[in-house]
Amino acid sequence: MTETFEPVDFSNVREGDRVQFATADNGFGGSGDPVWRTGTVVKVTEKTARVDCSVGNERDIAVLRRADWHSRAVSKSAR
Repeated sequence: MTETFEPVDFSNVREGDRVQFATADNGFGGSGDPVWRTGTVVKVTEKTARVDCSVGNERDIAVLRRADWHSRAVSKSAR
């Protein structure tokens, strides 16, 4: 079964929530096109949400800022 995500406002995100968001492919040789990432919120402050997007042994933490929340098209799992 596939996971369903619904748009969410910054004020409705809590630690433990599973979220999906867009980021630019800016890596070496990247196209700059949007790439969808998924992870679990591990910390929320007044201005940021930290999302653990780790896969296997590769630690990967994304920091989503309240100021650019809507441009990231953040959605929360509807589980």
